[in-house]
Amino acid sequence: MPELPTIGNKLCCCFEIQDGLKCGSGVLAVLYSLTLLLLPFHDADSSTYAEKVIGMIWCICCITVYSLLYYSISKEIFKGNYVMAALVASVFNTLSLAATSVVKLVFFDFSSAIIGMILAGLTGYYCLALNSFYKNLNSGTGTHESSNNKV
Repeated sequence: MPELPTIGNKLCCCFEIQDGLKCGSGVLAVLYSLTLLLLPFHDADSSTYAEKVIGMIWCICCITVYSLLYYSISKEIFKGNYVMAALVASVFNTLSLAATSVVKLVFFDFSSAIIGMILAGLTGYYCLALNSFYKNLNSGTGTHESSNNKV
């Protein structure tokens, strides 16, 4: 099975990977918080009650995952579990955004499809940064291990 590529030591050519992941995790946690707040007010005709509940559960999971990663990077508690959970959530988000965007293209909803593809690309790039950070964390390079690795 082919491995995911890494992006090196810089995120967007200006951030160190840790700082970029910290900012990205904070932004994603805030965006999913806003989504969670707005989801109950979504148009009732276009989505069922079950879709709203599943969306709320996914938002809570994403808020938890990205907040834990933000906290662990802020406090320099480098746990592979937090990074792996964020990686799994980000891969799922990337795939679901891409699939949803393709479906919206088929039904001629071009503005939503373009926004979804942009978000899928950004989330995919965030996945590559998480993968690079995780590989550096496992190899012991690129991160300075803290003496307080306990939560």
